[in-house]
Amino acid sequence: MFDDSLHNRVILCCDDPVAQDLLWEYACRCRIKGETEFPDRLQDELRHRGFQPPNDTEVVAQRIATDAARTAVDVSRSAVKTGRALLDRLRGQLRG
Repeated sequence: MFDDSLHNRVILCCDDPVAQDLLWEYACRCRIKGETEFPDRLQDELRHRGFQPPNDTEVVAQRIATDAARTAVDVSRSAVKTGRALLDRLRGQLRG
């Protein structure tokens, strides 16, 4: 049970190796939004706990792969919608 004084907040555990890469990414996203103090403190703590951050090339490659996968899904959804629209149009022509 969480302390009620931490309304809408959770305590982050930097010791959990499974969560460290996610916490690192979260800090990067906070920095992109313009925050500086929290991401710096979080990444310093992760390094202190032994986390080896990915190099910039790895991070960029992962983001490109993720964006490519999202784009492929979006294109697939768009193709399905277009295909359905064409089928509906053909059905309408066949009925009329």
